[in-house]
Amino acid sequence: MGVAVPGTARIVIAAAVAMLGLVPPASSARSTQRPDYVQADGGPVAQAFGTAMAERILSDEFHKTRAWAVVTSAREMPGYACPKDLVVQLDMVTPFPVQPGAVSWIEHWRIRCDVTARRNFLAILETDSKLRMLQLAPGASLADPILQRDTARGVHMHAALGKPGGCDAQGVVIDTVVTRMPERPGSPWTEVWTVLQCEAKVPVTVRFAPAPSGGVTWSIASQPDRPAAAATAGCAAHRERFAALIGKSEPEARAALVKMGGILTIRSGGPGMPMTRDYRADRATLVVENGAVTSVVCG
Repeated sequence: MGVAVPGTARIVIAAAVAMLGLVPPASSARSTQRPDYVQADGGPVAQAFGTAMAERILSDEFHKTRAWAVVTSAREMPGYACPKDLVVQLDMVTPFPVQPGAVSWIEHWRIRCDVTARRNFLAILETDSKLRMLQLAPGASLADPILQRDTARGVHMHAALGKPGGCDAQGVVIDTVVTRMPERPGSPWTEVWTVLQCEAKVPVTVRFAPAPSGGVTWSIASQPDRPAAAATAGCAAHRERFAALIGKSEPEARAALVKMGGILTIRSGGPGMPMTRDYRADRATLVVENGAVTSVVCG
């Protein structure tokens, strides 16, 4: 279904490209006028940064920077057929200080394409008037920017197993969907991240589990089917190969584990980090300390 947006809430892609040259522009002159496409509630940013800053965030002061970010995303991210004239809506603005005292937030956008495309950006006010916008995972993921970055590495490695023969292109995450919401704050949840590998859309199921000591652990709960010849007795069949993974980085270890038939789930955590105690014959668990793998166990 398309996004119902007032007629003035349009960014015309051709005009925006000509005007901005696809180079991040400087922010506009300071203004308190709110554009029609900004439908977000300003309460959360007002509480975090004060009323005056919230008015600036929701005003048209940063229109050029936002136009560049949204237009570039619509043009460059595959998997959607977006019209020349983009109809957009800024649905939600959430405070996310990247460091103490920083003025930075997450913007959640809807773009009317062949289907509704959801795009998200981390906006950082670097100086009093210079705004930088960094694209996050598209869709409805509940993971914060740092968790998204860590999760994406594992998602890409698993999705690569399902890419078509002859496909050498790097996969692109084109959507994220929450398939199981947290029952309460601090509860686990599940998402499906869809990766476009050439012309194939590969879904990867990810489980997120907040840890009592802080932070969130993630694990891949499913991956593309592998040839039947690759199936073996599960994780235990590869224990003798785990010693070679000690000292490697987490991405290197994961890349090696996904090639071992019978290991369908890989999770990781720091020393002493709480994890579920259920035993799964097809799961390998990495213990990572200071960026290096210190232990690999099954279950």
